[in-house]
Amino acid sequence: VVYEVVKEWHDENGNPVEPAPTKEIEFGLYRAISGEQPDYNKPLYTFVMDGVADPAETKLTSKIAGEDTDDAISVTVQEKEAWKAAVEGLPEYDENGMLYQYFLLELKGVDGYFPTYETVKIEDGGYRTTVYNAPGDGNYIIVQKYWTDDSDIMHRENVTLEVRSRNNGELIRTVTLENG
Repeated sequence: VVYEVVKEWHDENGNPVEPAPTKEIEFGLYRAISGEQPDYNKPLYTFVMDGVADPAETKLTSKIAGEDTDDAISVTVQEKEAWKAAVEGLPEYDENGMLYQYFLLELKGVDGYFPTYETVKIEDGGYRTTVYNAPGDGNYIIVQKYWTDDSDIMHRENVTLEVRSRNNGELIRTVTLENG
């Protein structure tokens, strides 16, 4: 599985701008069996993007004890263009044939900027997350649909969620999770 990461910088109105002056942005990649919740306190892998294309791939080592014990698994990351990276070699299934799901979070960023995420499944079964950074404090709401279907991804339909104000019930935003 390939996990693509695209980092974009925006102003307070959502318009693209030049990247903030920074040296490095650290990301955490998390994994869970389909239908289970990942442990957001323990990233499987961490890596850094710095806005400079890397000349070669870098091998990643798991941050969780007991992972990466199979010599056949080689997970790498490369920032192929400025603020565009790919993590490659991620296993798609566990040893019992259960589908893995992957999640990305920015761990260390730029003070005064807040990340928001848009993740899509790409045609080869991988992922593409675009991380938008804009000025502001922001608040996180992590939304994830857990399926109890033994990884039966062929029969999953889109799920639409609504975020509403606690005060008056007014609709703030609607989000559709495609392809289950």
